[in-house]
Amino acid sequence: LVAAEAQGHFSLPFEAIRLRDRERDGAWLSPKYLQGDSLDQVMMEEDMATRGSVEARQLLGYRQLMGQGMEENPAAAAEHLRDAALAGDAAAAFNLGYVYLRKNEAKGGLPRNYTRALELFQMAADQDLPASYNGLAVLHFNGWGVPLNLTLAAALFQEAASRGDADGHFNVGTMLEYGYGVPMSLSSALLSYQAASDAGHWKAPYV
Repeated sequence: LVAAEAQGHFSLPFEAIRLRDRERDGAWLSPKYLQGDSLDQVMMEEDMATRGSVEARQLLGYRQLMGQGMEENPAAAAEHLRDAALAGDAAAAFNLGYVYLRKNEAKGGLPRNYTRALELFQMAADQDLPASYNGLAVLHFNGWGVPLNLTLAAALFQEAASRGDADGHFNVGTMLEYGYGVPMSLSSALLSYQAASDAGHWKAPYV
């Protein structure tokens, strides 16, 4: 840390991990991310957050949300993510939107709020974060906070997929396989599942 300060290097040494990567498979962790779970790494991120690093706030929020390198604390996670989202961090907005999809009250977190999730996913989509289109699609697919609209959900899943999002590819495959909002096409569904697998989706190879 002293050396970094002397050289004026304050950027995070590890890339912030998108929440949905962790949610795809509870046993999956990037080796690079594991390397960043040390106490020194967390302390550096906390120090950088106090210095105003938006990226550090986003990552600390993720850590406390998932209990990754820090004790799970949804309320504290939401505070970090809210501050980072207000500062314009698209990943923080997406992650906070996901917080509002979960039932967190038992752990002292935020109550479920689909309307707020919609606003946050849209905020991230305005910055073209691929995962945000998947989040918007999930809301429209289930009719959470918005009228149920399978056609719009399919289009939004496709927007996520076209930007390389693995969940988007997988969900496009599901829509095509069952004819939800689009004409049924098993051959096209198979291509989408293959694209999801190529993008790292844990479930795609097993459908």
